[in-house]
Amino acid sequence: MSISASIGKQDQVDCATTINVKAVRRRTINNDSINTDNINDFITANSQINNESNYQDKHVKSEHLTTFELNDLATTDNIDFKLTPVLIDVEQSSFEETLGVVPNTDDPNVLCLTFRSWTLGIICAAIPAVINTYLFLEGKTYIFFGDHFVLLIYPVGRFFAWILPTHTWFKNRRFAFSLNPGPFTIKEHTVIYSMIYMGAQSVPAVDLFIYRASLPENEAPSAPHYIIGLLLVISTQMIAFGLAGFLRRLLVWPSEMIWPWNFPFMVVIRTLNETESPLSTRWLGLTRRRFLVFVLTISFVYRWFPSFIFPMLTTFPWWCLIKPSSTRLSQVTGPNGLAMGLFPLDWLTIAPGQIFHLIPPWWAYVNMIIGFVLVAWFIIPILYYCNVANWASLPVTGLNTYPVIDHSDQLQRTITVAIVNYIFWGSCLALFLHTILFHSRDLWKYARTSLHNRQNDVHCTLIGKYKEAPGWVFGILFTVTLLTACLICHFTHFLPWYYVITATCIGTAFIVPIGLLQALSGIFIDPSYIVYFISGFIFHNQPMQLATFYILLYGMQFQALGILTNFKLAHHMKVSPQSMFITQITATIIGATMNFIIMQYEISNVCNVNTNVTCRTQWLGQATTFATSDLNKLYGLESVYPSLIWVMVAVAVLPLFIWIAHKFWPQIKWLRFIHIPIMFGYLPNLQSGASGYLSLPMWFLLGFIFYKVIRRWWFERYAFLLVMILSIGSYYADFFIYFIFTYRNATFPTWWGNQKNVCPLATASANGSFPTTSD
Repeated sequence: MSISASIGKQDQVDCATTINVKAVRRRTINNDSINTDNINDFITANSQINNESNYQDKHVKSEHLTTFELNDLATTDNIDFKLTPVLIDVEQSSFEETLGVVPNTDDPNVLCLTFRSWTLGIICAAIPAVINTYLFLEGKTYIFFGDHFVLLIYPVGRFFAWILPTHTWFKNRRFAFSLNPGPFTIKEHTVIYSMIYMGAQSVPAVDLFIYRASLPENEAPSAPHYIIGLLLVISTQMIAFGLAGFLRRLLVWPSEMIWPWNFPFMVVIRTLNETESPLSTRWLGLTRRRFLVFVLTISFVYRWFPSFIFPMLTTFPWWCLIKPSSTRLSQVTGPNGLAMGLFPLDWLTIAPGQIFHLIPPWWAYVNMIIGFVLVAWFIIPILYYCNVANWASLPVTGLNTYPVIDHSDQLQRTITVAIVNYIFWGSCLALFLHTILFHSRDLWKYARTSLHNRQNDVHCTLIGKYKEAPGWVFGILFTVTLLTACLICHFTHFLPWYYVITATCIGTAFIVPIGLLQALSGIFIDPSYIVYFISGFIFHNQPMQLATFYILLYGMQFQALGILTNFKLAHHMKVSPQSMFITQITATIIGATMNFIIMQYEISNVCNVNTNVTCRTQWLGQATTFATSDLNKLYGLESVYPSLIWVMVAVAVLPLFIWIAHKFWPQIKWLRFIHIPIMFGYLPNLQSGASGYLSLPMWFLLGFIFYKVIRRWWFERYAFLLVMILSIGSYYADFFIYFIFTYRNATFPTWWGNQKNVCPLATASANGSFPTTSD
């Protein structure tokens, strides 16, 4: 028997906390049998507890508590059982986003590792790995994300549950087996998605072999045997598992580490697999499933216009159309300039790649928009049009390098690249300082607390009933894979073994602050720019060693953060940690193996870099640039703008002054919301041109609408679902557009709305000329 409840405007899908958590701190429910006759007594006692507290929760108020839902405290739907002591998480109400997203219940009898989940997980992990590698090697731009499959898993899983035989082999034995043990479950859905996520992850070590093949024969080390190469690819991926295992107690188990990145996926999975209460308040009478179908249809149909029929909608440069002959107007408002005043009408321009809106908290939005406006709309235009450092002789944006007039041995970058790089490098250093000043005490506390000691966290209480993957397993995995990578890199002359260890140490140092920031705010700071910078100084004129060092350092960071994200997804969805560990290992090996096989086939049979000039030059990218350029003359004291080094230093030490101010004036509440790494962490996106300049203002606008204008209950019910389905619908449309038209070089008939460059002067210098690059 199950008891349904209406808790204010929260429904059963929301699974919000149903009692005043502050008033019942560390109280447990006795192991007394509860039946339907004493529920009213239990509700009365709970109301008395609420009346004792002055705490007013903005989401769960005592006057809305009309019935009590046992499912929020128990682990099954049967009320005629003895309740296991469950501790209510006193901290959970501090994280508003988790109340309507993360389930507070669990049924340990729900299966997650079944024939269905293994079959679908393995197949779907291999598909994006194969397609992404093939398209990448063919020079195509389309990418498969795990998001593509999160909706498709559900109908396929239901189909498997309908068609597979239900016979059980070895019944009443310890190892009973069935192809179809029952209905498709939410935990199966979660496991399959996590396998797809790991399979779709990029495998940077594959690029290492492509880069080796693209180098001249006298500069490239000899190609290792296929088995040796595959072991290197797998070992570089597996090193990250060991690091992630060590960091679980810091970045996964604490309730403060909410990992907002998972919220849209959890909402979609729960919307598809859970039944919504008929008593819940609905917008326009739409259930979440109907809302999902409605938004998916609209986004799929609309995406055909900006992506294929009417591409000008992606930026809509209406200012340039007024006077395209004006250089300054084109630079300031053009898509390839500062893009001021443009209003994109394309969702994937606003949210490129796998970026989701509404994940960061409001204070993070404010920090980002302050940094963006300060740099993009004030500092860059003022310095550019004042011709500081002769920047007005170059385009205002662009990634090219240019020779300095009368100084042939010096190079200069556009003002956007120069300013952004120095400020961003300073913000990366500030991230370390901010972590030490503001989070060191908490990290020390987390390091001394195990999963089972977190008695005030309901999610730890529920997940603690499952067996955790032992720490020694991660230790052995880390040691073996690191040793394998050291030996292979050293004896194949890719990189000396001690530099492999150095890359691992530096990568670990980056993972903690970057992972902490992502776990708390959902914001990812990409360290690739500073990693290239560090690698360039260490391996000058050694492109192969630089590429190997960079791939090891950056690849293990990216992989470890993805693993930690999935660990927290399993934590919130109450999937057994051992099950998640096994499936992630399997999916990673499958993804790495398929990437390597496709890469070897393409290089040997399709894109022979020894004979095909196009393929040969395709991979001579930033690694060669950073290895062959004199970075001291490009960015150091001998550069055209050595004074910008002090800007980097100033940004790096800003958290210290904020921390001191917070200590002296604790009554100023807004001081604790100033976050320098978040404020300037977005800036590297400005180097990409229009998408970088257009995205953040639109993020802020949407954040303001949803956080400050639309009612909170609407936000909790629909916001994460909205942004996720808008992205998925757009991806599905792009999939059909790409493979039906773009892949075959078919285009829409030319008309005014699909002109490619309506602001050609946006890439000119201030005087309208186009300077010669040194690239």
